[in-house]
Amino acid sequence: MTLYCPPSLAFTPSAIRPVALPLRLSASRFRSSPLGQPALSAARPSRTDDTSPPDLPDGAEEVWWDFPVGPDAPPLSFSEREVLPAEHDMELRDRLIFSGSFFGVLGLLLLFMASDKAAATLIGTAERLGLDLYLESPDDAFYALLWSAFTLALACALPNFYGQLIAYIQPSLRRSERQVVTVGALMSFSLLVGGIVFAVKGVMPFYLGVIMQSVGWIGAPNIEPLWSLRRFIDTTGSVALLTVLLFQLPILEVGLGLAGVLTSDKLIEVWRYVLVGSTLLSAVITPTTDAFTQIVTAGMINGLYGIGILGLKWFEANREKEKTI
Repeated sequence: MTLYCPPSLAFTPSAIRPVALPLRLSASRFRSSPLGQPALSAARPSRTDDTSPPDLPDGAEEVWWDFPVGPDAPPLSFSEREVLPAEHDMELRDRLIFSGSFFGVLGLLLLFMASDKAAATLIGTAERLGLDLYLESPDDAFYALLWSAFTLALACALPNFYGQLIAYIQPSLRRSERQVVTVGALMSFSLLVGGIVFAVKGVMPFYLGVIMQSVGWIGAPNIEPLWSLRRFIDTTGSVALLTVLLFQLPILEVGLGLAGVLTSDKLIEVWRYVLVGSTLLSAVITPTTDAFTQIVTAGMINGLYGIGILGLKWFEANREKEKTI
């Protein structure tokens, strides 16, 4: 929303100019102002002098503040000038408090209701592959419960986080920008869920199977692999987290493209370098040295890179279509 302070209502010479603030107006905050009860309207009232800006950006709205003016009118204090940013900051604080409280309460509920089942499922995956776990310290069992509750609570609270973020930034966006944010949030959440499923169903069982086979590679088949419960959780959790982060690569590409840092054509030009880099990265993050595993991992990275290019091309096409309308 574009806020315009006309010269006839300006309190300081520096305020005689259009000011663009991506903030939402609240009449209740102004009614408590010591300046009185200003009237807010979406259309400029009829005046003898034309003090409106000559051209407003597409989608901008003109808002007039009718404050008392004259020699006896109180000056505009610093707190009044900062009332809109302060309101925006308070909204951000309230949403952060609500999201954090929701996550904390959900985590406590899951800790007492479902963390034991989640930990048993994770341990059962290792046992089915023949990997024996042991408790290195007495608090390893409690650590497994806390880790399971935290992971479940984070996964369940993510829709709330996305909703709060969209609700916070939507009032400052145009209609086309709101569509971009909504589609981007849905893409990010879908890729997040896909990354979690791929990590749990594909990466982790394959990773644990390779760990079991690696014992025979050293020529000592009688050695039994033993893992502490804490080490098992930390290792598998790191692999799953890396997989989930890799699935957010398309969102990073689209975000940089919308910010004007990159274009889809530029991303296509550097794809050959991404192909080499993904091969080197797959050699680092994969637990085996066989070529098949590295090719699959590099293919996944390049596939996500291609999805990001397609998404950015779609947003660029919509942007060009809006310019021609």
